[in-house]
Amino acid sequence: MEHFEDLSAVNDLVEQGREGDAREQLILLLDKLKRSGGQYSPLINHLIREVGLFPYLKEESASWQDRFAVNAFKVDVGEEDPRPLHREQSALLSKLLDGESVAVSAPTSFGKSFVIDAFISIAKPNVVLIIVPTIALMDEARRRLQRKFSDEYRIVTTTDAGDVETKVIFVFPQERAISYAGRIRRLDLLVVDEFYKASATFDKVRSPALVRAILRFSNIAKQRYFLAPNIHGLKDNPLTKGMSFLRLDFNTVVLKKYDLSKAIAADKGRKEGALKDILCGKSKKTLIYAGSYQQVAKVGEVVEGIFTESDSELIQSFAEWLEENYERNWNLPRLVRMRVGLHNGQLHRSLSQIQVRLFEESEGLQVVISTSSIIEGVNTSAERVIIWNNKNGVSKLTDFDYRNIVGRSGRMFKHFVGEVYILEAPPVPQEQQLELALPDSLLGLEEMDPFLLELSDGQREKAERYEAEMDSLFDFQVVRELQSSGRLQTGDNQLIRKMVAELKANPVPWKALSFLNSDDVAKWDFILYRAINLDTAGWDAPFGHIVAFVKSMADGWSISIPEQMKRLSPLGIRIEDYFKMERVVSFKLSTLLGDLNSLHGKIYPDRGFDISRFVFQLSHAFLPPAVYQLEEIGLPRMMSRKIHQAGFIDFCKEGVNLQLAVKAILSNAEIIGAELFVSAFERYAFRYFLEGVVSARSTSLAEISSGG
Repeated sequence: MEHFEDLSAVNDLVEQGREGDAREQLILLLDKLKRSGGQYSPLINHLIREVGLFPYLKEESASWQDRFAVNAFKVDVGEEDPRPLHREQSALLSKLLDGESVAVSAPTSFGKSFVIDAFISIAKPNVVLIIVPTIALMDEARRRLQRKFSDEYRIVTTTDAGDVETKVIFVFPQERAISYAGRIRRLDLLVVDEFYKASATFDKVRSPALVRAILRFSNIAKQRYFLAPNIHGLKDNPLTKGMSFLRLDFNTVVLKKYDLSKAIAADKGRKEGALKDILCGKSKKTLIYAGSYQQVAKVGEVVEGIFTESDSELIQSFAEWLEENYERNWNLPRLVRMRVGLHNGQLHRSLSQIQVRLFEESEGLQVVISTSSIIEGVNTSAERVIIWNNKNGVSKLTDFDYRNIVGRSGRMFKHFVGEVYILEAPPVPQEQQLELALPDSLLGLEEMDPFLLELSDGQREKAERYEAEMDSLFDFQVVRELQSSGRLQTGDNQLIRKMVAELKANPVPWKALSFLNSDDVAKWDFILYRAINLDTAGWDAPFGHIVAFVKSMADGWSISIPEQMKRLSPLGIRIEDYFKMERVVSFKLSTLLGDLNSLHGKIYPDRGFDISRFVFQLSHAFLPPAVYQLEEIGLPRMMSRKIHQAGFIDFCKEGVNLQLAVKAILSNAEIIGAELFVSAFERYAFRYFLEGVVSARSTSLAEISSGG
């Protein structure tokens, strides 16, 4: 019998009760069969059943007993035909269908999100909220849910959707969820993806917002499902009270690790050579974790010395498009020509999404060089992961993040075996006991009221002191009402106190907020500097650059990015800085100014002005709102401008939201694809966008984009 020794070894491990080892050996065999084109025998299928890997079972060559067994694990997941879950997925789904609230830790390749789809298909909840850590993950979830459920549910990712009472799936990052909170009155299911980020240990800046969102929505949710990788234990805490914790160590892929760090540490000159040796070997989809922007640039230089330009029309067209629409001297177009992409948290969202999509194409990008954004920003997988640097920015890489990066190698149904090459010493392994505390920065918020007994004596004293301080300055209850309605978005009580104190102490200078309503951008300088100086951390650029950038952004719809760069380059601002500042201005500065505007309006109700329109424009990078939102779901702003200029839709017309824009584009998709988008890349990008807005059960893509 072919592969008898391999199968015998797997069977022996099963009989010894070493199922994890048996599953690993069997996956290695399946990988061997995939590469050789071998067939699955009934015995192979039986062992697949024995170790619980039902999705891998080939029914056409299985015994009737194994076919019968796999049918018991098939469920409706929103696709045309039922799909089998593996054994642990099925057990998890059963708990959810029984009405339990579950916090689960499982490997990256486990398929935790697949369980969400099965639950929605079977239980048919009315209102679901899925909180994700990034816009990229929001769009990834939206695309998956749109394809499966948009005929039955409305999939909402923007905060201008109005009141939606039933048959809706909200997908929001935590800050967007909080701003929409006043309009979500009940939930059948609250899902929190990557819930470990509610701990300040993992995300000091954004964890308070996630804690606040969890507290707010847990209060109205019938059921909760929290997901995370690599958590060994969950300490008692208010956020997961009433939930069961499951740690599922069930791998569906095998990782082969090659630690070259000791040899490289003994001879620093070997590092670049080792990278070249790996990349010059067998061609495989490769993710290189570089750890920081500086190291991304360094790895890019090494890679440029290895690869030659691709002759792919699509790849060359993409590189030319990047040069034309961003900057000719940028390193990304040069790398793209060699089938190498860059992934970080600063790029325009459509650029990151399209690169990930091209990475998944067999003839697309072959290598992606990434910062930590690949951990938290997207669910993608590679056949090979190279850890070039053992840092995350300036800090040492934690064992938790290291495991997450390693987990990007291999993926169910795509790569049975993932390779990991370690070029710098990995962190010391440690068990992660997750502690989710109520942060001091949220003391005084309405969401904290049900948890007063959970606070320490010191925290209760701080909460009382904060309330007394606010009352002495203005009116604590008014501030709480602003927060509860979503009109005050920051959850940092000390920043709120600082803003109220400053507005009360200096009423005359803050009247200059009204200057932001002027079309003369020269009048903006004073108040922008004053606002930025209230919260000086986290701008990642000199304040003068931020102010200059905001004024340049005001023309962002009427002039191109290369034209904006000509204005900004005398200040030393490069395209990488442009991305970074647009992200921080459209979120951090717009939030700060929006909160100042809300507080100022309450403190001085007769002021005679309101800057809400300016704040709204700033939060959308001064683009028409629908254009900004279309970019979030994969359509670059430059392509939207072509659609606008051709007269298919007037994005500047009042009332044009994302839903109306998508409808207009779909109704004209064939002619738009045929006449507006003539380059190979734009046709590809347009089709990618269409795939994300069309239901799998509705009009086929072939019909609506035959010209694209």
